[in-house]
Amino acid sequence: MAEILAQYPDGFVSPLTSIGILSLEGADAVPFIHRQLSNDIEHLGDNQARLAAYCTPQGRVLALFTVWKDNGRVLLAFPKDILPAIQKRLRFYVLRDKVSVSDVSDDYQVYGIYGDCALKALGLSGDAPAETYAKTEDKTGTLIRWQDAFSKPRWLLFARQSATVLKQYLADENAWWLTEIEAGMPRINLAVQDRFLPQMLNLEPLGGLSFTKGCYPGQEIVSRAKYRGSVKSGLFKGRLTLDTDTLPAVPDGSPLFNETGNECGTVVMTAATGNTLHILAVARFEDSGTSQLRLGKADRQAVDLAACQPSYFKP
Repeated sequence: MAEILAQYPDGFVSPLTSIGILSLEGADAVPFIHRQLSNDIEHLGDNQARLAAYCTPQGRVLALFTVWKDNGRVLLAFPKDILPAIQKRLRFYVLRDKVSVSDVSDDYQVYGIYGDCALKALGLSGDAPAETYAKTEDKTGTLIRWQDAFSKPRWLLFARQSATVLKQYLADENAWWLTEIEAGMPRINLAVQDRFLPQMLNLEPLGGLSFTKGCYPGQEIVSRAKYRGSVKSGLFKGRLTLDTDTLPAVPDGSPLFNETGNECGTVVMTAATGNTLHILAVARFEDSGTSQLRLGKADRQAVDLAACQPSYFKP
């Protein structure tokens, strides 16, 4: 963490080549996707974006979208490795709705922007949105205010052409994922699809879950879990610091084990700085509160966990 902050004291810009975009167009695009997602899309304003989950009928999250409206279209941004399957699934449920579902990833360059100085270096500071999930549109593209991390503001830029980034501000995706972990923002890719209820990913305090919008796949199970208090796992930040610069490979979806060797959690995503591996994980509350968790049954290196408690979203 300290290495990244020291390397980019004025912030950075990360090209997010792993993020793709689906476009929904047609007279029924808004009501169709509203019925599919965990959040209210019908009342999404033109100057807003929204976080929303796409769930199985069993309430497990298949995708986590950044959603916004653009000139009659609804755009969904999420990892490219699950985009073809999600596109196919959405098309399957179109039925009689007048809506087309297209991959428009090649039409945009996606950037994660960390810090005011980095934003100014791109020439975008003038009308930059200040409230979380607010957005602005101009000839450059769509700029969405994201959650703060390390006491600095962040934005997502969906540019219609490649942006010129000064070398001093250019960072790789790992730097952006580090800020996502710090902000407690989960990423759902192929490795962790269909594993978690939205509440396990903290989507209610993150503003990605509505209990008043009406039905969507898995809605009954998600609501029951809330009102019966049956969610036994939650989202945690963790870190593993070693005495070597060679960190172990920890793929997304790797299990976590408690001190008795029983599996009790799942790694959602990781980012590395120096000899420290930063981790966002879903773990059982009872294990995270009573013991340190490990990345392997025989691994004596413990992962220190802290519950993610975002306070930056105000409904």
